[in-house]
Amino acid sequence: MKILHQIINSSSRNKNSKKHLKEEDLSFAYLDSVDLKRAKLQYVNFEKSNLNGAFLESADLRNVVFKGSNLSGADLRRATVDETTNFEDANVNKARFGNNFGLPKKIQNDLTKRGAIFEKFSIKLPEIKPDKKTHNMPPRYNSQSDETQTETE
Repeated sequence: MKILHQIINSSSRNKNSKKHLKEEDLSFAYLDSVDLKRAKLQYVNFEKSNLNGAFLESADLRNVVFKGSNLSGADLRRATVDETTNFEDANVNKARFGNNFGLPKKIQNDLTKRGAIFEKFSIKLPEIKPDKKTHNMPPRYNSQSDETQTETE
């Protein structure tokens, strides 16, 4: 537990520091609302830990064990999760996922059945408006290609 406390405290003082907890045994730990955004957590054992409301956004969760853990309300958006991440018997009610690299559809379906929320991310593109003077679209947005325009001139 001392290791986790040191990493979290040093990370909160220095915004550029990295959080690495590879291969740590944090089973049965009380980590309510812990901030592990962008942390490298490969091979960490969180079995039967309380991670209620934890911030695991963009964390690397490959080979992590969450077996029997409480992840309710946790933020796992953009986290790297794959078939090696163990969510067996974990409470994922209202845990937020979305844009998770490597997450197989079968695991996503199972997590959804157990109350996980999968958010859809969308990119909003700027609206392209015609030139105010000529009322023409910018050249690269014209429906005809440059070749077609040259032939018809």
